[in-house]
Amino acid sequence: MLLQSKLRKRLLLAVAAAFICIFSLQAIIRYVWTLPQLDQLAHYNDKLDVQRVNSHINQLIMLNKNFAYDNAVWDESYLMANTNNAQWFQDNYFTKQTFSHQIVNGIYFYNAKGELITGMSASHHFEKMVTPEFTEPKLYNSLLIKPQDVEQNNFMPLVKVRFVDVLGRPAVVTSQSIAPTNEYGPSAGTMLLWRYADEQFTELLAPYDKDDIEIHKGLELANIFKHLSSELGSDSNDPIVYKGRLFIGVRDVYGNPLLAFSIVQSPRLYNQEMFDVSMLAGLLMAMSILLLFYWFISVRMIQPVIKMLKTVSYVSLTNDYSLRTKLSGSSELHRLGHLIDQLLSVVEHQQQTLHQQNERLEQLSNTDPLTGLANRRYLDSYLDTLSSHKANQQLPLSLLVIDIDFFKSFNDTFGHSQGDRVLKQVATALVQLTHGATDLVCRFGGEEFVVVLENTDKDNAAHVADNLCRGIADLKIAHGGKNAADYVTISIGVATKEATAAIDTQKLFELADEALYQAKHQGRNRFITAKVA
Repeated sequence: MLLQSKLRKRLLLAVAAAFICIFSLQAIIRYVWTLPQLDQLAHYNDKLDVQRVNSHINQLIMLNKNFAYDNAVWDESYLMANTNNAQWFQDNYFTKQTFSHQIVNGIYFYNAKGELITGMSASHHFEKMVTPEFTEPKLYNSLLIKPQDVEQNNFMPLVKVRFVDVLGRPAVVTSQSIAPTNEYGPSAGTMLLWRYADEQFTELLAPYDKDDIEIHKGLELANIFKHLSSELGSDSNDPIVYKGRLFIGVRDVYGNPLLAFSIVQSPRLYNQEMFDVSMLAGLLMAMSILLLFYWFISVRMIQPVIKMLKTVSYVSLTNDYSLRTKLSGSSELHRLGHLIDQLLSVVEHQQQTLHQQNERLEQLSNTDPLTGLANRRYLDSYLDTLSSHKANQQLPLSLLVIDIDFFKSFNDTFGHSQGDRVLKQVATALVQLTHGATDLVCRFGGEEFVVVLENTDKDNAAHVADNLCRGIADLKIAHGGKNAADYVTISIGVATKEATAAIDTQKLFELADEALYQAKHQGRNRFITAKVA
């Protein structure tokens, strides 16, 4: 009986020791491995959220940059800035359609001496505003792009983005040097766009969740800037949670805190406590199983832990968040595995979202917003790619520079709204009359278009140009402007690189421009083919 009592005590001690060992093992694993790895994944998820907001902000800034570039790097704007032609700028830009379509609160033009040519500010309801920040030289001087800055940039256009205080409210300012269409030459001045960083701005940043992003300003910035996860324009990105939110700070042109964007920290899909009810329940179950089947403990507890650790370790080392633990069961370990899978799924979705946003940003930066065609930026990249492939050196290449005849007269007669409609119709017709698989149609700026014809010799290029002239004339878009024909027509300059010649895109452009000039001089509504490049 005494021996039986001792065995019972020893058995109870052995069970207790085993229970303590299991309890300790679970606690160590959770403390040393599981919680740190989950915290690391959650921290990375916060980092992706901050990157996502930064990407949205840069996307909106890029849209303003593109609009400024398309309108400031243009021969006509360059001429009008050099002659201080305020009326031309007012007629072409100070319209409700321009302000609402580009979502800006102000457009200003300054000459190379830093003197204001003309400008206008308006509320979102197109009510005119008086903004000394852009009319008094001592205030706007730091926002301009100086001629010497362009000169130091090898006479190439410059663009700058700054955040400033406008009438006591934060705003983003985009400054673009005014340059010729060929992008080379001394600056004629600065085109300046600005818009408020307000609730409408945040709606554009988070169109599917208007409450996701908030703007903070004023006295609270002093504490917020001590807990920033990132600063706009800085490469540092270390998510810091402050009052349940992640903050992105923005400084003004003088380096002072101006505003901050914030998003709510993503919810944690796991229990961050050291011990929870499910863990204790699992330990009681484990103690019961320990008395009956040791192998069952090994299969149902140790193996899942190993699988979770391998999964989390693999994800941490490879950043491949498609892996899942795929644990099936209802114990606390399996439930923990499900939470890991859910967290991995959330992170994977965030990566995909960020990738999609980056692709969307790239698409927007390469597309003309009015016609939907490729823009000049994409054309430059496309021609660089053609030039870099040796196979293209052995094929002919043709370039068509197209200009809508008497387009300014059309705008003066019917207005810019109808002019935009004509630009869209011409763009659509050009795409329909060319082959999308081998031909690139892009808007070069204003009423000019460029068509690149791969593997197309001089005769075939002339045939395409003839079809385009006929096709636009057949649209029978009424013109009736001064000195113009009854219908809208186009003039085309054609330049071709033979198969045996090297690709020189600058020379092709020069020849095509010269041919276009001849087509206009000879009466328009025709094409002229330049000599072989």
